[in-house]
Amino acid sequence: MTSKWNKLSDAQIKLSTVPAGLKCANVGIVHGSELIPRTPSLLDTALDDAEKVREQLIEEVGRLRRLVVKVVNQIQAVLFQVQGFVTDKNEQVILL
Repeated sequence: MTSKWNKLSDAQIKLSTVPAGLKCANVGIVHGSELIPRTPSLLDTALDDAEKVREQLIEEVGRLRRLVVKVVNQIQAVLFQVQGFVTDKNEQVILL
């Protein structure tokens, strides 16, 4: 008789470990996913912030390039004027 009960209990243990495929209908509420509104994940937020900073950096680099070109052009203009002034003085000295 005890051997029959042992076989029966062993069979019940085996059956209890096999998943039945049933799922609780309110599992979302139990885990709280339906109570909290969907918010963007930390990675999405970080990616958005990185894209905004990238766009700002591109604009700043463009402004810096334009500024450098403007300064170089002004320096070249001043050098051209100075070279012209120096060569005019030397030519006048030679003419005398």
